[in-house]
Amino acid sequence: MELGTLAVGVAMSWRYKYPFLIMPIAVTLWYITMDLSATLSGGDYHWDLRKIVSMYAGLLMIALAFWVDIRSRHSADYAFWIYIFGVIAFWGGMTAQYSDSELAKLIYFSINIVMIGVGVLLVRRVFVVFGAIGSCGYLAYLAEEVFSGSWLFPIALSAMGLGIIYVGILWQKHEQAITVKARSLLPSAFSELLVARH
Repeated sequence: MELGTLAVGVAMSWRYKYPFLIMPIAVTLWYITMDLSATLSGGDYHWDLRKIVSMYAGLLMIALAFWVDIRSRHSADYAFWIYIFGVIAFWGGMTAQYSDSELAKLIYFSINIVMIGVGVLLVRRVFVVFGAIGSCGYLAYLAEEVFSGSWLFPIALSAMGLGIIYVGILWQKHEQAITVKARSLLPSAFSELLVARH
């Protein structure tokens, strides 16, 4: 049924070329990842496998969305829905995994920070929203579990917040020059994409 939906969705979007017609394709790709994990586990409801499959399938969907974004940079935004469901699948699978390792939690926080940066670069809010949620979750974990009762942690967190605000002010002040310089270093197709999406 899902393959049929995918085929019809591709045919309709190819024929009518409306960006919203990509939404059923993106949803179907997301559902296929869940069925794929059930198939790989022999029909068992294996949560650990589902998390991993969701995470890697989400990465593949994000890569597909980026490819579509590059290809359609001079026309409508066909990658929007693929980005949304790709990020949901990737971030959801990554967040659902559990580890006692502080290093793993720090890596999770770092990935969320990178997602915010990618969202700003590609002008895709979905990366920023999920990256911010993940980052705030990690900081809440630090406040409640690791540095509970420490009076230095709120001070350090406030200093980080002020630092982020300062960097934001600098960015806004020099955005034009930074943007021009950054785009000159990028491949022409990627640079054209950024120009088209701004």
